[in-house]
Amino acid sequence: MKVTYLIVSFIAINGLLIGCSDQRSVEFVGEGNNWDVKYTAHIQEENQEDIDYIIRCIGSNAPPDTINYKIDSLEVTGAALNENAYVEHTNNSCSGCTITNKNDELEVTIKWEEESESFYLTSN
Repeated sequence: MKVTYLIVSFIAINGLLIGCSDQRSVEFVGEGNNWDVKYTAHIQEENQEDIDYIIRCIGSNAPPDTINYKIDSLEVTGAALNENAYVEHTNNSCSGCTITNKNDELEVTIKWEEESESFYLTSN
């Protein structure tokens, strides 16, 4: 009786987990001479996704206090770098938008002080 209960419970839990795991993630990475970016899109539904990204200063000069950046259609001005010289953003949600596809190339432009750098992110 206990064995049957365990088997039925195992099948039910697996069914719930599989049914709830409709989310998929696509990760993009890229770097220039002064910056690298890791961008992850967590696709929730056919027209909804959450994005996380990290922009890290890798240049030889001292990092700036703030940057302006554009990743694909997302544009941010005056983002402060933390003490580790990066900007981290999590849980930016987009509903009713075009979903990121793993075959996409995302263009990144980062501006700081009197400088600018552009490069592309590609999926892993």
